[in-house]
Amino acid sequence: MYTKLYETCAESGVLLAGAVKDSRGRRFIDILRCKVLPSLGGLGLKQKELEVLERSRDTVLLDHVLEVGERTFTFRYAEKPASYVLRDLGEWAARVYAFYLKTVPFDRPLRVEFVDFGGEPAGTADRIASLIYALSSHHDAFGLPSVLIEADACARLVEEDLCIVRDSIADRLGPSALLDLRRHRKPF
Repeated sequence: MYTKLYETCAESGVLLAGAVKDSRGRRFIDILRCKVLPSLGGLGLKQKELEVLERSRDTVLLDHVLEVGERTFTFRYAEKPASYVLRDLGEWAARVYAFYLKTVPFDRPLRVEFVDFGGEPAGTADRIASLIYALSSHHDAFGLPSVLIEADACARLVEEDLCIVRDSIADRLGPSALLDLRRHRKPF
């Protein structure tokens, strides 16, 4: 299914990118720790500092490093494109890239993932970054693309609807099958 989408976008010259709302990724830090720092002689970092880096997340580090409008270098989505994460994509797996972009001053950087159709991932990333920055910089503390915010609002179920679905399932399964969390069923 994805490969057909990729083929159609490639044939039509359409950029294909996605924004990860709440990235918990560590790929950027892994590249920094395993490839960049060793090539720079470690920059004199102590073991404790390296351990902090090892336990951190990409967005936490990059929130302190990137200025608004800046992006990281482009990197492959996975170290081994044929790995389990991308194995279903076949030849397209090697064309999936990512970068982080700081869109607003008071929010963490946004992870952007994309497929490079032209063989120039850095150039493709520049084009995508400018589009996403334009769509994401409307509120100083919330740096998501406006189209993603709108899509979430349209797709979101209200809590009452979720309660109706849950109650319907509970009625069919019996009273003990779906217990509320203890914090929601205190007797006092």
